[in-house]
Parts: sequence; C-alpha cells; structure tokens
Amino acid sequence: MSTDITTRPVEVVNPLTGELVDIAAMATDALALERNEIRAAQDAIATWRRAIDAELTARLDHEAKRSARVAGYKLSVTAPTVRETDALGLRTALLALAADGVLSEAAVDAAVEVVPTYKARRVGINALHKHADERVRNVTGDYDREVENASRRVTVTEVAS
Repeated sequence: MSTDITTRPVEVVNPLTGELVDIAAMATDALALERNEIRAAQDAIATWRRAIDAELTARLDHEAKRSARVAGYKLSVTAPTVRETDALGLRTALLALAADGVLSEAAVDAAVEVVPTYKARRVGINALHKHADERVRNVTGDYDREVENASRRVTVTEVAS
C-alpha cells in the first residue's frame, strides 16, 4: 500500500513516547501498529479510570455524600439509583384521572409530554429506491441521499500471523 497519500508532512507528538513523528512518511503497516497501540493504551486508561471511579464512589458513599471538594478538585458521583418511568402507562392512568375531573389535561401534559418520533428503516427505503414507479423513486431520492461522513473511524484488530 502506498504511503504517499498527503503532499505535506504531518508531524505530531506521540503522547505515549513524547517523540515527534511525521505520520505522512510512515508505512501503512507502521501506522496500523501505532493505531493498535493507541487502542491498547486507551483500554488500559479506561480500566484505570474505572478502578479510580469505583474507589472514589465507595469513599463518597461511606461519607453519605454525593460530592466533595478535595485538594482543589470537586468530586461528584451520581446517585446509586435512578428513576425509570413507564411514560405511556403513567399518561394513560393520569388521563383516566383527568377524565374523572381529578386532574386537568394540562397537568397530564406537564407530567408526560407526547413526542412523536420517526425512524427511517434502511431496508424499506432501499426497496423504494428500486420501485417501479419513478415518482416513488424521486420522492425517496429527495429525502434519502448520501452525505459526507464527517466522523469516520478506523478500526484496527490484531490478527494472528
């Protein structure tokens, strides 16, 4: 694979080694190795962060606190529980109370907002792109088009030789 993709040097500091590296001059296999080392370092850092978070959480829980200031840092931890709400079930029950005159519909709307959502389904859209009627293909094309993917990711997986 060619290494001559860019026309200018791209020098960056490798934060793991402190070395200034011209990545444009590196061979693709060397870049793949570097990318894999980044993933391994990120995994190790994430494991370290989770261990520290667990310890800080335990210490704050021991003091029955959700936050603390320590050495110029503010530590905070989320509550050990969260509330889950069956929005449809609650709305249905509240509407029954509203029908009985116990609540206003405005109070029900303030508690449970109705938000219609639409999800495009790729299989159905692809079928419409191939529809026999040109009008269907045109409408589908007007609302479903390819755009630049601004956040492309590279995945590097270590494989056995």
